[in-house]
Amino acid sequence: RARQGEPWAEFNATDFSSGSLLRVSAGTQVKDLANSIGKHALRRRAVAVHVFSEDQGSVFTAVKAIGSVPTEKPGLRVECVPSFGWASDGAGGRTRLLRLYIQPSKSPP
Repeated sequence: RARQGEPWAEFNATDFSSGSLLRVSAGTQVKDLANSIGKHALRRRAVAVHVFSEDQGSVFTAVKAIGSVPTEKPGLRVECVPSFGWASDGAGGRTRLLRLYIQPSKSPP
């Protein structure tokens, strides 16, 4: 379910270094990623998931894992704020990066 979040100015003032960073690749398993997201969201209160946007399979894995968090961590609901950025492609160029910032839900069930 979608809901209106905090204003962008407030969100952009977030200290993103205080959370964890998980990277999704072709070998990432949905269940393992969902467990990791839940664990880090509870322990650090936030987790960022990064995935190359051109890698459709990995994007699917990331989104499916976010939706699976309540199944893997019963009772835990999370909120996700997506954004796009850039990452080095290793050959001197850049590639699009999908960034998913995830926190435990602040809204009632």
